[in-house]
Amino acid sequence: MHPRMDRSLPPLFSELGEYTFQELCCDLFERQEGISTCEIYGVRGQAQYGIDLLAHRKDGLAIEVGQCKCYEEITASEIEDASDEFFSHLERWKQAQVERFILFVACELDKTQQQDQILAEKSRFILEGIQYEAWSSRTLRHKLSPYRYIATRHIWSEEIVDQICGPLIQSSSALQIDGRTAGITIEALGSHLQILATQLSQEKAKRLDDIREKYRNGRYEHAASELDNLHKEETYNLLEPGLKARILRMRATYTLNDKKDMATARKLADEAHELDPQADETVIRTLIAYHEQGADAALELIKQPSNTDVLNFRLLLLLEIGRTDEILETLNAQGNGITEDAETRRVYAWALLIEGDITAAQFQIQKAVSEQPAWHNVKVVSAIMDYFSALSPAAIPKHPILLPDPVDWAFVKRDHESQARLRRAQESFAELSDNAEKRQRSIMRFWHFACLANDVEKQMEAETLCQNILLDDPSSRLTIMWAIARRYRVDLAISRKVLEESLLRS
Repeated sequence: MHPRMDRSLPPLFSELGEYTFQELCCDLFERQEGISTCEIYGVRGQAQYGIDLLAHRKDGLAIEVGQCKCYEEITASEIEDASDEFFSHLERWKQAQVERFILFVACELDKTQQQDQILAEKSRFILEGIQYEAWSSRTLRHKLSPYRYIATRHIWSEEIVDQICGPLIQSSSALQIDGRTAGITIEALGSHLQILATQLSQEKAKRLDDIREKYRNGRYEHAASELDNLHKEETYNLLEPGLKARILRMRATYTLNDKKDMATARKLADEAHELDPQADETVIRTLIAYHEQGADAALELIKQPSNTDVLNFRLLLLLEIGRTDEILETLNAQGNGITEDAETRRVYAWALLIEGDITAAQFQIQKAVSEQPAWHNVKVVSAIMDYFSALSPAAIPKHPILLPDPVDWAFVKRDHESQARLRRAQESFAELSDNAEKRQRSIMRFWHFACLANDVEKQMEAETLCQNILLDDPSSRLTIMWAIARRYRVDLAISRKVLEESLLRS
């Protein structure tokens, strides 16, 4: 590859040659978020079925694929031909659960004909539930910039590598130890440090993924503490800017969710933007808008979700303001080009329950459980679905609830299947209560109590648990309402006194 006179222009990746370009794209693909491994698919003489690269996702549920075009120039019709080649083997890849197709090209894609064709291909792939992207030489330069070791592996020109990744600290003077030449120049040392920094970033990125998984599994305090420690470690400043930005955005999200600290969250989000201005900040910016202005204002920012996290956030906002019809429209849409995960199905289950379709709600939440059985919110909604399966449709709430209201015995089903689901809900909430962190434990214990309170054979257990809840929190109005509805023999004198004092203070 030869350097370009105008350094603002992207490198001439086409000069690498077909196979080196393919290897570079493979290495870069493997470094993308959510990807576990990427390999070149097939060797000379073998059928490749419309792809050159096969990437496996970390979740193990799907694959992503790439096609490489080492062209000096690519036309709109050649972009279409690349898609046609893939679509001729579409069923093969849909069976393999393909989620994204990336067209890697070695040239620029600035012409309107090229951009119009890319938009057409996006629409074409979305109809099949596949995300389409085209990475030009300019995109490749941007995505390659944090990975100097990949660039140096495939590009012989140090000047071009410096243009892509930034120059290393250079000096012609050698280090001296006891008056002898150490034989290590500052330039070489800088190169080694760059490689070490990249390897360190990769390890910390894995740790960040683990922290996110702990949070999803309900270990909120532990995850937040680990994230704070990761940010405070001495090695933090050595991490790549994109990774530091991810850490800051995650801290901002947890700060909003757990502490409702707007000032700190906004400060963290702004710092992340300075480090990586090209990153997708939709979720954190929308979350800030939600806490400042409410769900309606936040929804205006995400009318067209671009990825799974944004889609889920939009669905949650729609659920909060009661627009379940729009959630069900998304559920019924044929391939929106965005991968749906266990969290998506959890929200679908709530919407279907509110609409009175308990069978479809059960189906969605069981799909979620099969995909992510350890996620806390998935386990909670699965137990909630079992709980309401044992009640009459008239007792199903018209909006998501944190805790269940008292239910008249007339609305409790007595058939074998309904009672079996109620018992399953009891076991689930008991386990969730035992394993939950402090802030979640009382909620899970109350759901366990409600399950017992609707079980004819377990009224003694329900009464005992009711007494224990009121001992811990005499002012629990909902517990008092259940006690009165079920006529439990509990002493409400302390509760009455606490509530009267509360009214006097207000």
